[in-house]
Parts: sequence; C-alpha cells; structure tokens
Amino acid sequence: MSENKKSTRNKWIIGVVVLIILVVIGRYAYAKYTSSPSYQQEKAVAEQKTLVASVSKLMVLPEEEPAIFIVQDPNQLVSQQLFFKGAEKGDKLMIFQKAGKAVLYSESRNMIINVGPVTFDQAAQANTNPSLQKDTQSNTTPTEAPKRR
Repeated sequence: MSENKKSTRNKWIIGVVVLIILVVIGRYAYAKYTSSPSYQQEKAVAEQKTLVASVSKLMVLPEEEPAIFIVQDPNQLVSQQLFFKGAEKGDKLMIFQKAGKAVLYSESRNMIINVGPVTFDQAAQANTNPSLQKDTQSNTTPTEAPKRR
C-alpha cells in the first residue's frame, strides 16, 4: 500500500475513534445531568405548571400549588369512592389543600372528569393508597390525605 493511502486510512481511523469517544462522553454527561436532583426538580416544576395550565383552560383553579397523584387502579378507587367514576389509569388527581378542592383530570382526553370538596382528616391516606401514586413530578405533598365530604 502506498504511503499516501496509509496516511489517509490512519487519519480516517483516528477520526472515527475520536468521534466514538466524543459520543460516549456526551452520552455519559447527558445521563449524569438528567439524573441530577436539580434537573429532576426543574422538570417537576415545568410539568406541574403545564398540567395546571391545561386544567386552567377548562376551569378556574384555586391560587395554590396542588398535590398531584396519578390514578393507578381506577376500578379499586371507584369501589372506594364514586368520585373516581369515569377515571382511567394515568389520570391526574389534583388536590388543592387550602381551597379544600379535588380535581380529577384526564390528560389523554383533555377533560375534567370530576371536581369535588375534600377534607383532610385522615393523615397519609392518599399517600398509602396503592390505587393512587404520588406524582413524582409534583413537588408538593399534602400534610394530610383527602377524604370526600
């Protein structure tokens, strides 16, 4: 093989190796960044704002940050409280503690399923209910769990 072809081939191989190294380093840095607590907090706040904005287009909401739960087992919830009738897995329950209001919203259908008053007399009921999962995107937690009035 001529010296010129070897030189071109070596440059090409070095370029590919450098590109692979850059891709690996970039992927590692991206994974590290997206798993950081500050990134997760920023993402949570942004998603909560998006959810509140979507529901605000359909109804007037209280001026407070809601605690957000994700419906996991709608059938079990309906058997416990008729408030959840019409809910589907993945729907969001927004609890406005100061206003004493709960809003059940379906993002997939872009509709409010139900709205009702809540009381907070049974501590941690919603947090321990396997049919409701605390939305990890929400950065607020009610001090006590909701109970329909």
